Amino acid sequence: MRIKITQVLTFILFYSSALADKSYHSTDTLLTRIKLKCASVPQLSCHMKDDILVVDWNKHVSDKSNVLLVFNEHARERITGEVALKVIHKLRKWKPNKRVTIIPVLNVWGRKHVEAGHPCQRKNSRGVDTNRNYQMRANTHSYAKNSEEWEGKKPLSEKESKLVSSLLLEGVQRYVNVHSGEKSIYMPYDSRVGVRPKHYTVMADNIKKWAEKCKECAVGAAASTSFYRAYGTSVDWAVDHGVPEAYTFEVFGNEASWDCNRMFNPNKRDLHSILKQWSGIIKDVIFS
Repeated sequence: MRIKITQVLTFILFYSSALADKSYHSTDTLLTRIKLKCASVPQLSCHMKDDILVVDWNKHVSDKSNVLLVFNEHARERITGEVALKVIHKLRKWKPNKRVTIIPVLNVWGRKHVEAGHPCQRKNSRGVDTNRNYQMRANTHSYAKNSEEWEGKKPLSEKESKLVSSLLLEGVQRYVNVHSGEKSIYMPYDSRVGVRPKHYTVMADNIKKWAEKCKECAVGAAASTSFYRAYGTSVDWAVDHGVPEAYTFEVFGNEASWDCNRMFNPNKRDLHSILKQWSGIIKDVIFS
């Protein structure tokens, strides 16, 4: 009976906060707005890969993306999808002369599952944390299947990781994976301490520069700066497979809250400032 009461309370808490905060778009609305943008802005193009929307700015300029931005890989981190929408709206004003590829919602099923009343959902429909699905010999680790970080049965087994890895291998020069749960600007490695990736100095200089717009952010190599090591992440995989630069941005976190919705997503009062802050940082990522 205690479990049922807890589930009911969680459901009520989620919906009361969701109803009070209508600033967040549903997944379908968010993706529809982006598709409409693609239909009206010549430099923007959209295509679907399974249920995942892939957006390109200046696809005609090059067959290789200069910058790849991935958002909302973990379902409950809805703020990241909102940041993606903000950035896509801003591209027409910014007018970068390079090709930029954006996945606004990588975990589409998961984000919809959150909206259906499961605010703590993190993994994909197969119970896999896709940001642990890039296991390599240098940083392999087995997580419990029922944990929030289960890596899946084998590396790159999921449609989400297959898509991102295929894009990374097409010549991407700079990759950013956008999350929430804290405020930080990280570079690889996520899993190793005392080992530097090939372009360490370039990345270290960049995150220091970008952090000027986030004074409260933790900044550095993730494994040595954060409180834990993450094995099998896409940024580690990227730099070990020839991508010159890869970064993880964490755009918001509220550790004082036990409500997953509020732990990972700002309330209506703070939403605008978060969107403004991180769209500004991502603008610097695109143009620097």
